[in-house]
Amino acid sequence: MKTEDIQQLKNLSIKDIEEQFFDLDHENRIAHIPLEYEKPGDMFDGTIMSKVPKMSEDFIDCVIQSCELVPKKYKLNVDVVFDDLDGYTEEELSDICIKNILLEIKIRKRRTDRENRLALGLCVIGLLFILASILIGNVWTDGGTAQEVVMFILDIFATVPFWGAVEIYVIDSSEKRKIIEDLLRRFHAITFRKKQEA
Repeated sequence: MKTEDIQQLKNLSIKDIEEQFFDLDHENRIAHIPLEYEKPGDMFDGTIMSKVPKMSEDFIDCVIQSCELVPKKYKLNVDVVFDDLDGYTEEELSDICIKNILLEIKIRKRRTDRENRLALGLCVIGLLFILASILIGNVWTDGGTAQEVVMFILDIFATVPFWGAVEIYVIDSSEKRKIIEDLLRRFHAITFRKKQEA
């Protein structure tokens, strides 16, 4: 980096850096995110032959990641522009997108529910090891080194499932719940249109 580049970097404010990339409507708290594709087929998954065209993971991830590009207090207005609509109408593309977002929400909710059940199962396993530890401690009273080793191992077996459950529920599931919440609440609009001829 040159000295003038470093000075320009210092002059930019991190607080308002999003405005360097996107149009932000501060009054209505709406961020305008443009996406551009050659044709609608570029955002579809060509391997899944479903009744409604399935949007690709790349497109869904792009829509989800757009939530992270702007401040949380802003809703998103995603404007998808195509060189050619390839026989689709803007209304058809909007309907396809809404159905795909709802499908994505359902898939992610199902995964989160499955992980929450796994976390609960790990808690039950940990609790069983705690109960086994208490029971063995009450029954095995003559002590000795063997009892200390067994109790130590049971303590580890009781602790590990709880830490696994915490990681699944608090860390992994909370991130997935945030994505679902963003998909449900952060979008003001998603529009599809053909690029204006110059």
